[in-house]
Amino acid sequence: MHKKSEEGRKWVNPDTGEEYDISHLKGFQTSFEVKLDNEIKNIDVRVEFSYHCYTKKQEDGGKEPVFRIETRKDGTKEERVFCPKRWEFSKSLPDIIRGLNYKGCLQGNSHEIIYRQEQSSNQGGHDG
Repeated sequence: MHKKSEEGRKWVNPDTGEEYDISHLKGFQTSFEVKLDNEIKNIDVRVEFSYHCYTKKQEDGGKEPVFRIETRKDGTKEERVFCPKRWEFSKSLPDIIRGLNYKGCLQGNSHEIIYRQEQSSNQGGHDG
């Protein structure tokens, strides 16, 4: 299993030595205006990014270097491998999140916030 560098700013493919910068996924603080009880309030938010932003599930029989083995709630294990398509798309995530305050976000039935991506990222099925 291979982890990101000690500085947490790059991932190095152990087979090729190719480096992928992940410094754009450094956590940050921002604030959002939300309507609570018919009042507009400013809420401070700490944003953190997980390795899911640049990894995917290992395909059955896949031989890619395993970044992390994840234990699911049901006890099954999932091997996560680096995904160049997700990594490329992840470069836009900080700006997408910072811009959510100005987008039409919806509240789901379980109080989750839903954001609809307005443009295709051309990254296929790994948009998020």
